[in-house]
Amino acid sequence: MNTHMRHEADQSPPLESACRVCQLSPVRGQGSVDQAANRACVRNCETRSLAAGRTLVREGEPLHQLYVLCAGWAFYYKQLPDGRRQIAAFLLPGDTLMLEAAYFPSFPAPFSVKALSSIVVCGFAAADAMRLLQGSEARQQELYRARYQLMQSLHSRLFDLGRRTARGRLAQLVLELHERLGSRGMVHDDGSFDFPVRQEHLADALGLTAVYINRTLAQLRREGLMTIENGRLTVFDAPALRQVAQEE
Repeated sequence: MNTHMRHEADQSPPLESACRVCQLSPVRGQGSVDQAANRACVRNCETRSLAAGRTLVREGEPLHQLYVLCAGWAFYYKQLPDGRRQIAAFLLPGDTLMLEAAYFPSFPAPFSVKALSSIVVCGFAAADAMRLLQGSEARQQELYRARYQLMQSLHSRLFDLGRRTARGRLAQLVLELHERLGSRGMVHDDGSFDFPVRQEHLADALGLTAVYINRTLAQLRREGLMTIENGRLTVFDAPALRQVAQEE
């Protein structure tokens, strides 16, 4: 990863930590992948730091790069003409963003991407990234897995909006985030993880009002299933929360 960073925030996640997280992505995969290709990847990536609320990609812009989210949280969204916003997916450390760029270079971006917290991303030219990803079977498998996880998340949101109750939608989203972060070693032993998401973001992701989100969170807290305090979400009873998601 380049040591020269374009800082757009007063405080950014530690660069060393961001580099370790970058290894989770198919672009910077480790283990059996070609280390020479990894070294070339490090030389060619463009590292950026963005403050919370800054836009990384705008819908409709030509897709020239794909990104690895090395630190912090972001989200895909669409902005409606009347100002309303629909969040399609939350993006976590280790996620590869705008995978479409590898397959449809120069096509318009289908979503906008905004930083939810301060973030560090690595950008890769679409053509360079595709050559790297096609360089080994291991990388290709990781890329397919990343695409599948994104589609799974988008399909889940669609089903949530169409059929689940407010409690079911919220429970399903929390379980999804808990599982994705847990697979990356980012959930603590007590079931908690950093959670920079505000109620307005949850409302925009789940098709609810912020007031409804507040009531639903309070209800799940009273039932001893989960709580959000001081930027941290704790899941107390994952099986019971899963039952809520399945039944509602």
